[in-house]
Amino acid sequence: MKRQCFVLALVWLFIFVLLTLPVSAQSVSNLGDFTHQSGKIGTYRALIIAVDAYTDPELKPLTAPVNSAKRLGKVLKDTYGFSVTYLLDDQATQKAMYKTLRTFASTATPDESSLIFFSGYGQTDPVYQYAWWLPVDASPQNMLSFVDINQLSSLIRAMESRHVLVISDASFTGKFLDGTDVSRPSGGNEEMLRRFNGTSKKVLASCEDVPSGGSGKITALAQALIRQLNGSVSYLSAAAMFKKLAAASGVSKKIVYQGLRRAGANDGELIFVSKKAHTVVSKPKPATPKPAPAPKPAVPVMTRVSITANVAAASVVMDTRDIGTVPIKSLDIEPGIHTVRIQKNGYDLFERTFDIREGNSLPIHAKLVKAQPQTGTLTLLVTPASAAIAFEDDNLRYTEGMALPPGTYRLTVSEKGYEMQHVEVSVQAGSHTHKAYVLSPVPRFETSAGMTFVRIPAGTFTMGSPDDEANRDVDEQPHPVTLSRPFYMQTTEVTVGQWKAFTTATGYKTEAETQGGAWIWIGYRWEKDYDHYWKNPGYSQTDDYPVTCVSYTDVLNFINWLNTSGSRTYALPTEAEWEYACRAGTVTPFNTGDCLPPSRANYESSYKWKDCPSGTYLKVPVAVASYPPNALGLYDMHGNVWEWCADWYGTYDTGPVTDPDGVPTGLERIRRGGGWETYSYQCRSANRAADTPEKRYNNLGFRLITR
Repeated sequence: MKRQCFVLALVWLFIFVLLTLPVSAQSVSNLGDFTHQSGKIGTYRALIIAVDAYTDPELKPLTAPVNSAKRLGKVLKDTYGFSVTYLLDDQATQKAMYKTLRTFASTATPDESSLIFFSGYGQTDPVYQYAWWLPVDASPQNMLSFVDINQLSSLIRAMESRHVLVISDASFTGKFLDGTDVSRPSGGNEEMLRRFNGTSKKVLASCEDVPSGGSGKITALAQALIRQLNGSVSYLSAAAMFKKLAAASGVSKKIVYQGLRRAGANDGELIFVSKKAHTVVSKPKPATPKPAPAPKPAVPVMTRVSITANVAAASVVMDTRDIGTVPIKSLDIEPGIHTVRIQKNGYDLFERTFDIREGNSLPIHAKLVKAQPQTGTLTLLVTPASAAIAFEDDNLRYTEGMALPPGTYRLTVSEKGYEMQHVEVSVQAGSHTHKAYVLSPVPRFETSAGMTFVRIPAGTFTMGSPDDEANRDVDEQPHPVTLSRPFYMQTTEVTVGQWKAFTTATGYKTEAETQGGAWIWIGYRWEKDYDHYWKNPGYSQTDDYPVTCVSYTDVLNFINWLNTSGSRTYALPTEAEWEYACRAGTVTPFNTGDCLPPSRANYESSYKWKDCPSGTYLKVPVAVASYPPNALGLYDMHGNVWEWCADWYGTYDTGPVTDPDGVPTGLERIRRGGGWETYSYQCRSANRAADTPEKRYNNLGFRLITR
């Protein structure tokens, strides 16, 4: 008896090992099995999302995405055997899109080929390479209302599907693509089978914020897709389809087909298999004579069991046979030893082995016990939404709502331009941990070239001067200006040393060096001198002096060099940004009040203005940051050297404006702030001056901004 029990235990151990082996996708070894009828190519599922009628009036209604989605879904279902789920127009809210995408991803199986299609508005950040899809309830002014491609990418990476193909008739930036060329067609039958048996997670995207229109109410990309899918071939690889799409009329020239970044092996290919493809049937073999029938064994007298449980609809497996769900009133089985397993999601497995003799009956009642959760879930809500979330343990990768064993975890939340946060969260079994974190913008930073920038907050101010401000000009009409976005401004003018690094790295020659010198102030007038340029401005200087004798064109070349050699984008400030930063919240003529004391700025202070104190005229500029900064930490906004701005000179708008950047064209570029040779009233916060772009004076420099 002991020997019999030992053998039985070994048998059940072997069965248990087989049942617990990980599920993997079934391989297809010959073309005859490469059909839907064979049951060997797995299932095909598609999630189709499209929006025409956005609820926010700032987003103009579209006419093609929903119709495109319906037509594409019909082809996928009728011709290629896809099971299609739709989210169209008012169904495609942000909440519904996230929920449906999570469900679609979590229910994927290893033998499945999955397709996700989106058509509607998209949005990209060209600086930081982020992208979003806009759901029907998106607000253009609130990125938190968008669907983040970063989160979508995380869901796709976690999918168990053999193949995942995302078709985005909207934005999908390079940050989320691996950059490899996966567009090589599948070739012959053997190569096609090899790539089908591999795995892939790839993206085909138009990379346009608004879908391009085709003929009729259909987008150009969808029209080209349907044209390829409606061809007469039995099999079509995604790579072969892309090759033809890229050459199709009307399709965006930005179209890409690449692997999803950090998605593992991408050696496979989604193959569209037509329902018309048939299994190759081999010729029947000649019939062979049937052997004489063996004598029938004696039929055993059957036994009978009934099975119930305290939980409805629990599934029942008798030995290795699935026999349905409880209650089972009567089941005939052969006499002998049997094992019954009764289970339901959320409950521990009930298992019983019994020995039943001929003719007997046995009632079995299972008392299922609720399973104790083994994991908890974690969701982090971060602002800005584009911030990256990473575990300090490299073996873990964060996804929203992910399951984790109980414990304490350390993560980092980071985004360019914000201070990184190190956070610690505790996860408990059976509970959901939800935490929110807001990153703080960095207040200041320094570049590798030694340029320091401080953060200037967004805000509203009155630009220009009041009618009663002394020595004001008629072009200083006061008007409300709103700057909707914060920015960073350089704390000083660009220095001689910083300019020297540019010319050393590039060999650049300024216009003063190539076109006849610079204009020099000789005490009573300006004189153009061929011997003077930024290295020899007509006075002694060191590397920490502001660079002068540079034209507007020279400045643009310096900015282009910075932008190609670093990770940020730099520019000259607009006139509005300059005055807003100079004032630093003040409404007086100067950011120092009604007067500009000689101890606060370098200008021609021997000239008496109003009742303000006078001082000594230095007749030359001084090193940057020689005087105290204003309330925002900016030096020399009054005096020392004038500063180029981005705008053309023109008349102000009379009403409120937001983020103005001047008139569209003109003859002269704005300069602001006054210089070492100007009177104090010319250094006022509202004072405007301008020069043609080729001018280069030894009192004119610049400072930069970035975001």
